[in-house]
Amino acid sequence: PFPGLLGLLTMNYFSFVPIEAVNYYGIEFSKNPIGTGPFIFKSWHQNEKIILLKNTNYFEFENGIRLPYLDAVSISFVSQQESVFMNFMLGKFDFLSGLESNLKDNILSHDGDLLEKYKDKFYLLSSPFLNTEYLGIHIPRAIETKSPLMFKNFRKALNHSFDRKKMIKYLRNDLVIPGNKGIVHPVLSNCYDIRGFHYSPDSVRSLLKDVPDFKEKIIINTTQDYLDICEFIRHSAEDFGIKIDIEISSPSVHRELVSSSQASCFRASWIADYPDPENYLSLFCSDNKSPKGPNYTHFSNQLFDSLYQESLFEINYIKRCELFRKMEGILIEESVLVPLYYDYSIRVVSNKISGMSINSMNRLSLKKVKKN
Repeated sequence: PFPGLLGLLTMNYFSFVPIEAVNYYGIEFSKNPIGTGPFIFKSWHQNEKIILLKNTNYFEFENGIRLPYLDAVSISFVSQQESVFMNFMLGKFDFLSGLESNLKDNILSHDGDLLEKYKDKFYLLSSPFLNTEYLGIHIPRAIETKSPLMFKNFRKALNHSFDRKKMIKYLRNDLVIPGNKGIVHPVLSNCYDIRGFHYSPDSVRSLLKDVPDFKEKIIINTTQDYLDICEFIRHSAEDFGIKIDIEISSPSVHRELVSSSQASCFRASWIADYPDPENYLSLFCSDNKSPKGPNYTHFSNQLFDSLYQESLFEINYIKRCELFRKMEGILIEESVLVPLYYDYSIRVVSNKISGMSINSMNRLSLKKVKKN
């Protein structure tokens, strides 16, 4: 009796499709999708555009009217964010999903509010998004390279060395939640109390007293999109004598460095596959060490593993929450990660559009959307 089963069944892998269509198209089914949604597949130009048409036999109604309201949907894939924003301002796009960091300052204040000059053109939708951004620490690699990260007190000091609230205010326009808890997004961890790391200069100085050679440089591996976050941490940590180098790689190279255990400290994120704390905590289970699974830190703790196994079959809600609290406590005590922030999904929508919704899995539903 796995308690996360109902959440697991909401994954897109479990969407209903007709067996006749799968049998007919075989391996070409992905290019000829047939399902039960409000829109039907029309055409797909890879890396350019997808066209969907209204499903005139869709089963849902609203106030006696068959959904959806829209006749068609055009989805464009544009790699240049500046081009995306320009086309949106020209009215060629009706909404944007997400905002790259270099565009946020163009339309948002530091408090995350829409700038006054844009309020007659579009509006914002935001919701907690089940994604945790963090720095992962590969302790075996740190020991191998004799990095200061091999010492628990150094890892704790690093966690206490920067102000997450200030970081998200100025670098993420206050549109995310500071990572002052554990790995699990606060939306899912509200059934137990867990205290993570906060900015504490006194704690940093006290912890570093017991760390030999703590002024040896550590390397943070990241991609260009998160350079500002890593620079903020580096600048703040320097005040305590912690020296950090930042190595930037392309997303593909970065993934290879992380999955092949070549990085002692790396920027990472985890988007929940389904809404259950277990999905986050599986990242640190010994059985899931990469490349076999998503445990990229190669963290291994016998007590953590036993608690994780117990949580898979504990059907009492209160007891299961207590197991999650204990597992998060172990991760915080061992400082195997540096939580940065918990994400929000953001949609910028034209004022011509009504009925747009948003949810914590960032899934797009256009069945009740209208365009004026």
